[in-house]
Amino acid sequence: MGAGVAVVIWGATPAATAIVARELSPGLIGLARLLLSAAILIPIAVSLKPELPSDRGGWIALLISALVGFAGSFVLQGVGIARTSTSHAALVLALAPIFTATVHFLLSRCWPRPLWWLGSAIALMGVAILIPGRNPAGSVAAPTLFGDLLVLAGTVTVSVGYVAGARLSARIGPSRRPAGRFFSLG
Repeated sequence: MGAGVAVVIWGATPAATAIVARELSPGLIGLARLLLSAAILIPIAVSLKPELPSDRGGWIALLISALVGFAGSFVLQGVGIARTSTSHAALVLALAPIFTATVHFLLSRCWPRPLWWLGSAIALMGVAILIPGRNPAGSVAAPTLFGDLLVLAGTVTVSVGYVAGARLSARIGPSRRPAGRFFSLG
């Protein structure tokens, strides 16, 4: 259930941000996305009372995940989506799994099989071919290279945040909360 909600939210991000771009300046869009997400996630985190890191490496991973993967990516993607088309943003955001895996491979020095490289190269070439040829009529924002690059930077930063979060999760382990008790009100 949670994964389905995450996929829907992730997939709807370019379109929702493009709609908001009609009312807000590009500089405010990234900040608005960050504040809205924080307003939703902070109460959830407080109610779940997750275990905090116990060592310096864990705190560094938490800061990287929060500042680079969460705040940095939201601002970069929000500003970038406002300066490009929804289709361009969606194409670039679809590359996140490739960037996430690449960051993981670089840090772990565990290289994937040749088939992974081939599939990733095909996906990257597909985006590189589609982006210059995709300028939908009637789009809210005319696609710009600068906007595409901002979304790309936001996608890379979210990938760094995902890897840092996964490493943090491995450090602090699973929650000590009994099964079935995910939310507590007191």
